[in-house]
Amino acid sequence: MATRRQMYAEQTRSDLLDSARRHFTTTGYNSVTVDDIVSSIEVSKGTFYYHFSDKQAMFTALLTECLTETADTVTTAIRRLDKPGPSGPQVAATSAWVYLSRSLNDKTYRELMRQAPMVLGEETYRHIDETIVLPPLVTLMETLAARGELKAGVHTPMAARMLMTMFVTANSIIAESDDPAITMTEVADTIATMFSGIVMGDVPLSKTAANG
Repeated sequence: MATRRQMYAEQTRSDLLDSARRHFTTTGYNSVTVDDIVSSIEVSKGTFYYHFSDKQAMFTALLTECLTETADTVTTAIRRLDKPGPSGPQVAATSAWVYLSRSLNDKTYRELMRQAPMVLGEETYRHIDETIVLPPLVTLMETLAARGELKAGVHTPMAARMLMTMFVTANSIIAESDDPAITMTEVADTIATMFSGIVMGDVPLSKTAANG
């Protein structure tokens, strides 16, 4: 059982992340200072540095939180494949739609995805994606293969890696678009068409997938 001191520390860390989330989303990472973050919740800079080494570490924590939630949508799709119901491609398409919808409906997620390459650098950003998002995508591809729903010659780890790259790029395209809703539909339909090249059966386009 956590002590009162541990609970206080966890709450303070959560409050710091909430403050940073608000500032990064509304003002942008480069315009936000540590002073801005701590003054919003009336804690000291010493408290900030007790929990985070610097502002970038805080951004990384927020990004990791968002990507973990995103990866969970893939894990949920995998669980659906253990039960009678839609085909694997249908389930994967629905999962992809949920994944991409976050860039449209979740302002915090959209802003973090947009700023991440600049804040962290492409290599670090890719490493985080490979650590969090790639494993469930590999499992999804392996599950589809075991169900006989991948075409012959498809290498599951490579397919998962390429899908991850497509989704990361898609999130950035949607986040930077002047009309995210239209862009998301175009992106989702394009990914569905490309995905149909490696799976058995039809892959529903965006409107159908949204209702899957």
